Amino acid sequence: MKHILVTICLILLLCVDVQAQQGWSVQTNPLGPQGPPTPALGKIQFVSLTEGWITADNGELLHTTNGGTQWVAVSPGGNDTVSFVNNPAVGLSFVSATTGWAVGTLHGSDSAGQAVLYNTTNGGGTWSRQLLNTWNFGFGVQFVDANNGWVSVFRGTSPTNTLGALIHTTDGGTSWTMQYNADWKLPIVSFIDSNNGWALTDSLSHSGLSSPCEILRTTNAGVTWTAQFRDTTPGWLEAFQMVDATHGWVVGDSAKILRTVDGGTHWTPVTNTGNNSDHSAVFFLNDSLGWIGGRPSSNQGVPIVLHTTNGGGSWSIQNTSTQTEGIFSIYFIDADNGWYTADYGGIAHATNAGDPTSVLRTSNSTAPARFELVQNYPNPFNPTTTIEFAIPIDGRVVLKVYDLLGREVAALLDGYRRAGEHQQVTFDASRLASGIYFYRLQTGHLAITRRLVLLK
Repeated sequence: MKHILVTICLILLLCVDVQAQQGWSVQTNPLGPQGPPTPALGKIQFVSLTEGWITADNGELLHTTNGGTQWVAVSPGGNDTVSFVNNPAVGLSFVSATTGWAVGTLHGSDSAGQAVLYNTTNGGGTWSRQLLNTWNFGFGVQFVDANNGWVSVFRGTSPTNTLGALIHTTDGGTSWTMQYNADWKLPIVSFIDSNNGWALTDSLSHSGLSSPCEILRTTNAGVTWTAQFRDTTPGWLEAFQMVDATHGWVVGDSAKILRTVDGGTHWTPVTNTGNNSDHSAVFFLNDSLGWIGGRPSSNQGVPIVLHTTNGGGSWSIQNTSTQTEGIFSIYFIDADNGWYTADYGGIAHATNAGDPTSVLRTSNSTAPARFELVQNYPNPFNPTTTIEFAIPIDGRVVLKVYDLLGREVAALLDGYRRAGEHQQVTFDASRLASGIYFYRLQTGHLAITRRLVLLK
């Protein structure tokens, strides 16, 4: 009987993926332990399962290459005295492991300084500096590829003579054009590609950001904007993410959660299990799976993380670390692995989607069990070809084409996709010369590269 029981146990272990009860665990911050006077941390973003970046309000960046087991402080501005906005956390944007931007304010955000943008093209090995002339404060940045990006800036002395604006570049930051500007308004943007984006605008006041808040939509890279929603209830909307062209989320004070399933035509309040917290961070991997972070409205107690697997139909409250203070940014690289930053230097890492109750997950799923990049067809081709791929879990997918020197020549896909077989992308190479190219698919820590041939 003992041998039969052992055999049954071995079979059960082979049929499931066993995960330890992890939840959220604290990571060490090289700037100091959590609490005053350690600088507040802002935007967090990972470019792979192991490599990630964080902004700190003292003008430094934190960088890890081992999933946060060790973070190293980096000064992109060298000897500059600079600050990065931590709440809302919008001052950092990487489009690949090598290329990223951070925007801040020289001389500190408490003085009328100078907006400054730092850029790296070699994974943080070196940083270039660009002063954004005529603007006192650098607030937020988002790039969708190596060329197309937006920066939120403002100038003036609050509470008078204040102008918020959005500036746009199509050449990686070499030149900028003004797109959106308004007295007392400061935009936070969420673009899903080089044309389609949304902006959350808060009102500037002598004490920060306040109601009323508006959501705007553009389909031409920000040349024109259309108002979609106006919130006049007390408190402000603070964190904003469009997951794709139809699904998006906005969160804010007093347990505010708003969701759209039609590209922002309608924004609907979502109940969050009655938890009366102030939300300042939101991250969704797809239209169903997401996390919201913040602090109790009383400003006391441990950080709060809400988790949903059904698009906000129901929420669970996850056990965070024993840190106090609010969460400013959340980022998940895949369905299981994520990180958050908190005030006064807090960093936490989650496995099992941050859910300590997720002990066993069956491997017998309807999603494909493999990560696959199919050879393009036709190959050789002229001038278009089809590329098929499959991913085993929902997550961010990046598909790019490179020449023989390793230079990026086309970004075919960079966004969140549901797991599934034979997803297709068409590559139009009409502007390229005949030759051998490589296309690379990456999701999380998985990557595949294949060769294609263009014959004209």
